[in-house]
Amino acid sequence: MAHSAAHLARMQGFPVSNDAVQFKVEAVGIVQSWARDPDLAVSDDTIAAILRLLSFERNIDGKTIMV
Repeated sequence: MAHSAAHLARMQGFPVSNDAVQFKVEAVGIVQSWARDPDLAVSDDTIAAILRLLSFERNIDGKTIMV
């Protein structure tokens, strides 16, 4: 949802999407709860979620932007 909200905001000419930030905060909270569970911490779903969150931002000219 965060990626979709950020993409939609960019397509509409907005540099930042408040919805995207809210979705990302929620996703980070979910991943944190999974990381506390010994079985879920090493699951494919947790690893995929972490990688997806990492791909949410990129660095351009020394500035981090949401994508």
